[in-house]
Amino acid sequence: MASSAPVHAAGEVTALRRTIEIREFQCNELALVRYGELAFVRACAKALNSLPVADYADVCNDMASGAANLYQWVTLLWKRNWSRQAVFHPWQRGRFLLEVPCGSGAYNLSSIFFDYDERKLPATIAAIRFPHPDGSSRFDIYNRGRGPQRGQLVEWAQARGMGDAGYYARYNLDKETLRPTLVEAMEKTAWDGKDPFQWDGRLSHKPRGTSWQRVYPTGATPSRR
Repeated sequence: MASSAPVHAAGEVTALRRTIEIREFQCNELALVRYGELAFVRACAKALNSLPVADYADVCNDMASGAANLYQWVTLLWKRNWSRQAVFHPWQRGRFLLEVPCGSGAYNLSSIFFDYDERKLPATIAAIRFPHPDGSSRFDIYNRGRGPQRGQLVEWAQARGMGDAGYYARYNLDKETLRPTLVEAMEKTAWDGKDPFQWDGRLSHKPRGTSWQRVYPTGATPSRR
């Protein structure tokens, strides 16, 4: 039966974690940490081990690099000291929005997000799908801005360096389910030098100008990107 919190030998209940740091081995199948955290640490590794990277390889070109499951991929990023690492963004005590690097390109870096929950053991993990204006959904997004406490994510897929074309979207995450809702989306396909956009880090910052087409919530279907 799943317990609400792990207990160590003395019978003391350990508190739900507020943070998880990959570099401090807090999600580790070998559990090389202080004893009071062993149950959480092993549960984290077991949950990530349960997800094969093959499930996401068709959209995540970087994941085809020597890892069989999500735990191996996250660990590989840390061991190779890549510039991008997996991040457990705190959501609630014992619950995290896990962002995992997915793919990379000249102007864009994509991520996959997971709902990781260790409030009860065994811990659970589930990939989050993001809705697209054409009615489809996908795992990977070109995430630029994260506001987990406010429940917002910004996506910006830049078509070329000057930013005069691309796809912008903003999502709200449900507080309880972490299910994303598409709030708005804009697109521009013409490389004409008009109305260039460079995201400045503010969650409210978005493309401006008549050359950008609002593809949601108008119901218009955007061209493929």
